[in-house]
Order: sequence, then C-alpha cells, then structure tokens
Amino acid sequence: MDGAYAAMILIVLAGCMVVNLRVQQMRQRLDRQREALAEALAENRALAMRDELTGLYNRRAMVELIQLECRRRRRGQGTLLFAMIDVDHFKRVNDHHGHAMGDHVLRVFADALRANVRETDVLARWGGDEFLLLLSDIEPRSAQTLLERTREAIAALPVPNAPPGLRLSMSAGLALHLPHSSPQETLERADQALYAAKDQGRNRVALAPELQPAPVDDAPATPQAARA
Repeated sequence: MDGAYAAMILIVLAGCMVVNLRVQQMRQRLDRQREALAEALAENRALAMRDELTGLYNRRAMVELIQLECRRRRRGQGTLLFAMIDVDHFKRVNDHHGHAMGDHVLRVFADALRANVRETDVLARWGGDEFLLLLSDIEPRSAQTLLERTREAIAALPVPNAPPGLRLSMSAGLALHLPHSSPQETLERADQALYAAKDQGRNRVALAPELQPAPVDDAPATPQAARA
C-alpha cells in the first residue's frame, strides 16, 4: 500500500510538473504574441504618420505636433516659428520630365531639407511640393539664417539621374507663432509670406509682417518733438 501510495504521489507530481511546464510555455507564447502585436501596432502608427514618398512626417501627424507645440507656447515655453517651403517651378518638372522624375525631385528635395535643418526641428510634407518646418526655441533672425543657408544649399545641389539643366531652388515664408494667434492663423501668415517670396522672384525667404523690421520715420522732428 505504501509503495502504491508513493507511486500515485509521484504520478500526480509529474502530472503537475507537466501542466506547469505547459502553462509556462503558453504564457511565454502569449507574451511573445503580445510583444509582436505591440511592435506591429507601433510600426503601423509610425507608417501612418509618415509620407510614403519622402519618409517625412505627413500632414496629419504634423497637425497633431502643431497642436501640442502651440499648447506649450501658451504656457510661455519658448518661441515657435512656422516655415512654409516649396519647390520653385515644380509643375515644369512634371510637365517636361514626367511624374516619375517629379517624385525623384521631391525625394532629393526632402533629403536636402532634412540635411540642413536642426535635429530639434520638425519637417513634414504638407502636400504636393509644399513642406512645413517647425522651428522651436530659436530666435527669428537665426531661423531666417537657417532658411537662407538651406536655400543656398538647395540651389547648389545637383540632382542625381536628372536631365541636363534640371536645377532646384526653393522659396519659403517664415512666420512667428504669437500667443494670441491660433495655429491656423500662423499657418496663413507663413503661407502669405511664401506667396510674397514667389511674387518677389522665387529662390528667396520672405518674412511675415510680425518679423519684418519696423519702418523708419525719416520725417524731420518738429520743435515740440525735439523738446519732448
């Protein structure tokens, strides 16, 4: 009886060990599946935030980032500038060389922009040949200098595998986000500054009104003003 009882206990213990081993294996498999699912979801989210052609943030992702950054600025945390940028005469590229070359030009242009901005800046393809750059915690004059340096780099950039004579240039409009402004209002000012750059001949950076120097009054001072 004692031997049979001991044997039963061993059988039960062995069975418990087998069950525990299988439970552990199931848990490990479930953990791996959860990790794989989390990675897949993160990858899908990352892909949903990226422009397929250029690899930059897309418009939807940029809108979310703009809202976040503007909320920070309402608490008085640093400066925020919007730069609206586009490729000069891009329609000619598509019309004369085809849309495949147009896509190639956009990729080259996006890479050049990315190489010339700061790591802390956020760059997105806004739509078509338009790009939006968010510059945080930078003085307006330094932001203008950065854009001018980028413009010069792109103007000097050869386009690989492009027809002879195909050169790139960019126009940009720069606007400062003001505490009382909505993101849409700042975007509008940046867009209007971009149109001004186009009207002034392209391949240049134009400033929104709040960034332009105040006009100097050259009128002679009156005696009353001189005494003030």
